[in-house]
Amino acid sequence: MGVAYDSQSYYHAYLLTPLAPDTPVVNIGDASVTEGHMGTLSANLTVTLSPASSQQVSVSYSTANGSAVAGSDYQSASGEVTFDAGQTTQTISVPVNGDRAGEPNEAFTINLGQAAGGAVIGDGLGVPTIVDDEPRVSINSVSKYEGNSGTTPFVFTVSLSAASDAAVSLNFATANGSAKSVEDYDARSGVLAFGAGETSKTVTVSVKGDRKFEWQEVFYLNLSGAAGAFFTNSQGTGVVRNDDR
Repeated sequence: MGVAYDSQSYYHAYLLTPLAPDTPVVNIGDASVTEGHMGTLSANLTVTLSPASSQQVSVSYSTANGSAVAGSDYQSASGEVTFDAGQTTQTISVPVNGDRAGEPNEAFTINLGQAAGGAVIGDGLGVPTIVDDEPRVSINSVSKYEGNSGTTPFVFTVSLSAASDAAVSLNFATANGSAKSVEDYDARSGVLAFGAGETSKTVTVSVKGDRKFEWQEVFYLNLSGAAGAFFTNSQGTGVVRNDDR
């Protein structure tokens, strides 16, 4: 019997066998830590013993990869937690590596081994979550009438969720939907570069006006290859509304 840990495929094992009321049980909690841009920070997980024991209790532990990988995202660790008589709380600290890579939040596990000293393991699986702190990139969609002649500017706004203290760059390119480049709009592609502190950039796509009666059409502005950020959404939709009757 287990309890699922949100979207990750982790399960916390709970005791299934009845125990004497005074049997000490060891449990480990979860934790989250913001990774930072450089160096290391610690993911600190609390290990508890309940009730307190009149003798020393020890339990081994070791880390294991999840979506976070040892060496790249965190530093693998193993060892032993010891509770002296009367103690009920200890902490396991695992170094987490900072970086400038925009990426999803990641997680790994800390597994408790068999307890010694008359105690048993209750919840023996701790999940540290590494929270990415690079800015998130998003793009809006634009809906406008095409006009009867000339061109109409469709202005897309590309936004960062927060200002970065370092440069952020990404690629953009239009893509056909029911609206086709050359015939309905002018294709565009290039690179957007956000300087330190900047949070907004625009890309303008020229849509061609005509006097043809036609259904509403769409094209796309796709973002890719973000450096120093992570995409919340990477596609804006240009909705070309017909204004002819």
